[in-house]
Amino acid sequence: MAHPPCPLCGAVEHTVVAERAGGLRVPVTNVICQACGFLHRQEPWGAEEAAEFYRKASREYDRIYGYDRLHGEYVQKVQAAQARRRVRWLAEWAPAGARVLDVGCGNGAFVAAAREAGYAAEGMELDEAAIPVAPPVAAACELLGLDPLYVANEGRLAAMVPAESADVFLRILRAHPAAGEAAIIGRVTHTHPGLVELRNRFGGSRIVDLLSGEQMPRIC
Repeated sequence: MAHPPCPLCGAVEHTVVAERAGGLRVPVTNVICQACGFLHRQEPWGAEEAAEFYRKASREYDRIYGYDRLHGEYVQKVQAAQARRRVRWLAEWAPAGARVLDVGCGNGAFVAAAREAGYAAEGMELDEAAIPVAPPVAAACELLGLDPLYVANEGRLAAMVPAESADVFLRILRAHPAAGEAAIIGRVTHTHPGLVELRNRFGGSRIVDLLSGEQMPRIC
């Protein structure tokens, strides 16, 4: 089967890792680039097909979960149930006790469910000074008493790459017109599994905990 070029290095030789039905039973293929080792998902559609799929998915998810009607603790219960289903799927590919890193972890429900199931969740250490926050956003958050780390935002990429490849990956990102402020903001650590620790600008640290209330609304 022919595969599109690797989005990272452009090579065309890939190894298929898994093929399964994705959202709304659309088949997706996870592949590893044989040239650079980049693991990514390939979807059998172009831009117009993808846009139509996500419009249908949004309507279907609203119908099933009623996100516009859920609030507070009930939302957390729904998210926890979804996380447990994902962990059951994970068990088909990795045994309990394996290390798990949840990229783009949202509210942390998946990591919590994975730890309950016996997986070894890694920790994260972030550098507050390295996180690129636009000055207008920082000023608005200070005025309103908000923490930028808990304010929802779209159009951002958080990538996990091997430490030895981080500088090369950063140069590739910064070459794109929309990613000139890309930065290395943290690292994976074994010292506090399942937790995210933030090193502040004054040399101290704190745990970036789950959001205690509801997140501000966003268009997603």
